[in-house]
Amino acid sequence: MKCKLMIISISFIVLIVFSIKFLIDKNYLLSIIFILTSLVLIRLIFVSFSDYFSDPYLEIISATILALSIIHSLNNSPLIKKNSVAKNYEIISNSVNIPYCTENEQPDKLKRDLFNSKKDKLIQKCALQHINDSAKLVINFSKSLYLEPIAGAADSIYSDTHPNHKLTCQELNIYLQKLCPKVMLTYN
Repeated sequence: MKCKLMIISISFIVLIVFSIKFLIDKNYLLSIIFILTSLVLIRLIFVSFSDYFSDPYLEIISATILALSIIHSLNNSPLIKKNSVAKNYEIISNSVNIPYCTENEQPDKLKRDLFNSKKDKLIQKCALQHINDSAKLVINFSKSLYLEPIAGAADSIYSDTHPNHKLTCQELNIYLQKLCPKVMLTYN
């Protein structure tokens, strides 16, 4: 009983800390999900782990967390954002024939070389962006559906503390504009 109480107490504190962090980051939905998950832990003090899947209170909390997780996945998906896919296709059509950045357009050799090495990746990135966004949405839906609340919270904490962000189509476009603005201005 002491070990169970200690594990639940530590987990509860971690969930509340991350809930406050998400609240400060204005990620209100995730903050609510973490608060509800901490309620699951509190309930586990009064029921055994074997009763986890049969307790009616835990079922209600878990169903609420599931619904909020799906809403959170939709809210964070670029596919849902207005004009996101259209903007990606616009970038593709505008960047088909981007020339190399010359010394006249960018005197800084490092920026020029970086631009020239990345400019051809823009079309590929934008052409595949909606597929990557769709795959990420499906993965987030799957996590919402198949991970129980505590495992889902652990996955969210891991994702938050180990960011694996790759530039999106629109971010790469902005990055290239900063590297060689004179070339990119004529194409965007």
